[in-house]
Amino acid sequence: MRRLERKILSGVIIAVLVYGGVAVWADARAVIKSVTAVPYLVFMAAIAMTLVNYALRYAKWTVLLRRLDVILPHSLSLIAFVAGMSMSITPGKVGEVLKSLLIRDACGVPVARTAPVVFVERLTDLIALVIIAAAGIGSFEYGRLPLIVVTVALALVVAVLQKPALVHRVIGLTQRHPRLAGFRPKIDELYDSTATMLNWRILIGTTVLSVFSWGMEAGAFYLLIQALGGNADLLLSSFIYSMSTILGAVSFLPGGLGVTEGSMIGVLKLFHVFDSVATATAVTYLIRFATLWFGVAAGFVALAIFRTKYPGNSSLDQ
Repeated sequence: MRRLERKILSGVIIAVLVYGGVAVWADARAVIKSVTAVPYLVFMAAIAMTLVNYALRYAKWTVLLRRLDVILPHSLSLIAFVAGMSMSITPGKVGEVLKSLLIRDACGVPVARTAPVVFVERLTDLIALVIIAAAGIGSFEYGRLPLIVVTVALALVVAVLQKPALVHRVIGLTQRHPRLAGFRPKIDELYDSTATMLNWRILIGTTVLSVFSWGMEAGAFYLLIQALGGNADLLLSSFIYSMSTILGAVSFLPGGLGVTEGSMIGVLKLFHVFDSVATATAVTYLIRFATLWFGVAAGFVALAIFRTKYPGNSSLDQ
């Protein structure tokens, strides 16, 4: 087994230990009973909604690449995009820069040119999750302070990145360090690519795509809650899902492991969606399997396809 796959599997093993520990705490037998009580077709519907999410995110990926005048064969672009999902269990999903490495190895496009796409993807994902959460913040007391903090932080990031003179001045300050001086061209290229994607038309358009894509996963969460007899409408389900995902993202833990699941279980209990901790744990595990882990598995397969189609690429093992 190669180095990259070993890293992915190590993340899976950590997740198994975390999930196993939580299941034991919540009563493993009751968790398993709740999981198996969900009709197969409902779980498949959740998977289907996740696939729509991935399709919309792929559309966003394509829009951003074309904004940078990077036109790729759809086969390569799709393989790279899906392979990047194997890195969803890295802190803040920063490992998805793997997509840029694969593109460089396959057709020579510099990493510094396409890596900012991953940053803009994550930025618009967070903005979309904030919008979805904000739709329910007036009705629910939980999470107001974290949501305000994240909203202000995102606004500041976007505002600063819209000021090229300021950013280049900051970049210039970093060049006083001898070890960083040689990286100025790459840093400039990274920022220029980022700024190109952050004009308001592109930012608004990709954020709208993100709202719809994450809304599909929130909808899948709602279906699973209903299948287990939970007391939550679509608004509350979307609020819980988006807030828990935001908290997991800003924790900067691999895949938000522990934080996303813990907050989701806790809020499901806080709002009396379920009386049983075991049932809240079961629905949390089901949505994470249908979204996060389904994507990691698909990414693992895409990596294998890439190795077959583009053999001899060292980036996968560095």
